[in-house]
Formats: sequence, structure tokens, C-alpha cells
Amino acid sequence: MEAYIQQNIPVNLHPERRTKLDVIQKFVADMEREGKDEHFLVCDIGDIIKKYQQWSQLLPRVKLFYAVKCNTDRVLLQILSDLGASFDCASKMEIEKVLGLGVSPDRVIYTHPHKLNTSLIYAERHSVSLMTFDSEIELHKIKSLHPTARLVLRILLFEQFEADEKFGSKFGCPSDQTRDLLQLAKELELVVVGVSFHVGSGIKDARAYIAAIQQSRKTFQIAQEVGFIMNVLDIGGGFPGAQDTSDFFHEIASVVNETLNDLFPADEGVDIIGEPGAYVATSAYSSLVNIIGKRWCSKKPLLTERYNKPEKNSWNSCEEDRNTYMYYLNDSVFGNFLDGTLYTGCTTYIPKRIKTTNDTVSYGSILWGFTCAGNDCVNPSIRLPELDVGEWLYFEDMGAYTLSMASNFNGLETPEIKYYCSEDLWLQVYPKTITISRDQTRQ
Repeated sequence: MEAYIQQNIPVNLHPERRTKLDVIQKFVADMEREGKDEHFLVCDIGDIIKKYQQWSQLLPRVKLFYAVKCNTDRVLLQILSDLGASFDCASKMEIEKVLGLGVSPDRVIYTHPHKLNTSLIYAERHSVSLMTFDSEIELHKIKSLHPTARLVLRILLFEQFEADEKFGSKFGCPSDQTRDLLQLAKELELVVVGVSFHVGSGIKDARAYIAAIQQSRKTFQIAQEVGFIMNVLDIGGGFPGAQDTSDFFHEIASVVNETLNDLFPADEGVDIIGEPGAYVATSAYSSLVNIIGKRWCSKKPLLTERYNKPEKNSWNSCEEDRNTYMYYLNDSVFGNFLDGTLYTGCTTYIPKRIKTTNDTVSYGSILWGFTCAGNDCVNPSIRLPELDVGEWLYFEDMGAYTLSMASNFNGLETPEIKYYCSEDLWLQVYPKTITISRDQTRQ
């Protein structure tokens, strides 16, 4: 049975007992029946719904402002909008996309600390007023182009913790400049309503939020001394979203709740917001690729130093490394497979097979990307059973900073996205749509 979102995008609905592999196998069968071998994405809308529900349950005081840059899929944005989420936008284009869904401007925060003049003018004309800043020049720019903005001071965290990506060297007002910057905002008759920070994408230590919230409390005190009454605390992103990170997210939520209750008790009336991106999108998407070429070498090829990473075994029984199989995929590091750890935190992509076999012997293997670039290597060292040309593989946890950063380099096609959802979760958000779909099915 199918339902539709945005009137023309089909969503395959299924009973709760149906597994992800069942759904993927059906989509692959459809592709093969149609004679297609292009790479595509599969999105579990139910996973998005469950993530939003989990956030609301575990972080009840923190309003979810989804980081649009993480994944700009219009269906994802529509689902979140219909669930009641708000949005973290860092550009005019992202704001346009969100407002185009009918989202109210008061559900948007413009988070880029250094904005284009044209973008500020656009935000002012469309009543997007909540935005960040971290410099004197930005204050003068805002005074000139959007003087009624509600400003949030982005602070530089002086205590750093391990993360996949840190923003300390790029954004944030240092603590020794905070008072002067707030004083300038006061002299310009601008309104500063809060503080924001970002502990870093893919944070590894939940204590990072404790240190950041403590520093924010001190900034609130300085702002009060300058003459501002703040009522917004933006705790940024960094929240994990891969399938194996649920326990860590629970730990972060517990730490954040305890620290907020201690330093920003609810009776103070401060609005707490967060900017999760990867948390929402990562596990909802899987990437489907086809093996379009294959050859073997008697010795493992010498790869450049950047590919000399530890091998990860995905099969237990191995044969001697007298052969290395090289497989050529129809996706690329210039597509959905980002090269390195820039945003995904993934150093090695591990595929799963769609067809079930009893293979126990594995071989040293290399997964090459689609383009002609010599550095287009999806996985430089992995053990796999022998695979066939035309075989489909899938990679999980592919929703964050993949589709939004993919290019069309060397003729890479923008992948189609196929959507599915368990019927009971869909019913919680779109009960009328299900009724219509059932009626149409009976006709």
C-alpha cells in the first residue's frame, strides 16, 4: 500500500513486522524489473518520526531546531515540519526552502554568524528575526540591514573536547571579548536575547555539554550586567544519530537535563533550543549501490598513504590473500560517500549484501567509486566474499552530510530516493492520508 506526501511523492507503507532488508529487497527487485542499475537512497520515514519522539521524551525542555544543512531532502523537512519541529538555517537558500513548506518564520533561527547582505535583507523582509553573531562587524551589518533582529551571541568554548569536527577556530566570540561585544550591541540599540554554542560535530564526551552550559551561564550574567535580559539558550548540535549510538545519546540527554536543571531552572523561563542534524537524519537513510565492474590482482595494489587504514573484517573465515578483488561501484566519494571524516565521522564504509548466501571464504577487496578520479576509493581495504557484477549492496547510516554534499562530478547522477514507513508510525502523523490510501486501494 502507498500513501503520498506533498501530494505526489509515494511512500511505501508496510506492517511493523517487515524488516528493512525486506523493504530494500523489494525496491531492488523493482529496479531490476525496470532494467535500472543507478544508485539510489532508501529513506525510512518511521526512523525520523521515532527520532523526533525520542528527542521530545528524553530532552523535554529542548526545542528541536533541525540543522537543514545536514540533509536538505524536502520530504525529510516536510515530515519534521508536520511533527512540529523548528529549523536551524545557515543560508538564504535554506530559509527559502523551509518557509516554502509553510513553516512560520518564528520557527527558524539563522545560525550563520557572518551573513551575506542580501541574505540579511531577505531575512528581514520575511520576518526571520532570530539569528546569531560573534563579531563587531556583524553587529554593524545587522544594525544597518535588520535592526529589529533578535540576536544570539555565539560564544567560543574555552574548554575543548574530542570531536569529529570542531568549530573553535572558525566561529565564536572569545570569552575575553564578550563584555565589549555585548556593550557595543547595547550602544547600537540592538536586542541580544541569548547565547549559543556548538561543542563540535560527532562529540565524543558528554561532559562537553556541561562545560559549555556553565560558560553560557557566565555569559548570561555578563549580559545582565550590560543591561540585556536574555531568554534563549541554544545548545547547538553534536548529537549522535547512527544506529549504534543510542546509549551515548541517552548519556548526553541525561547530562544536558541535569546541567540545565542546575544552571537554568525551568522557572527562569529561558527557552532552550538544540540544533541536531546527524541525530535526526543519519540512520534514516541507506545507500544502494550496484557493482558495475570487477577485476582481480595477484597482489594487493599499492595505494597512496591516505588509504593505509586498518582493515575491518566483516567475515570470520578467510582465505590467504593471494587475490585482491577490485570492485567498481556506481556511487562515489564525490557522491554520497564523503572521503574521510569531514562530517560523517566514518573512516570506512562497510557494505551489506542484499542476496543471502552461505559464503564463508573472504578475500582482500577494494571498493572503488564511479568516477575516473584516482582517489575515488570508497573502501581501500575490506574482506568480502567474492561478489558478482550486477550485485546490489547497501550501506546503512547514510543520511547525514551525504546527499546534501554530493556532486554531479564526472556524470554522477543525483540519486532517486525511495521512501517507506511502518503503517502504525505513519498513522500517528497522517491518519487522514492512510484512510484515503485504504479507500483508493479498495477501488
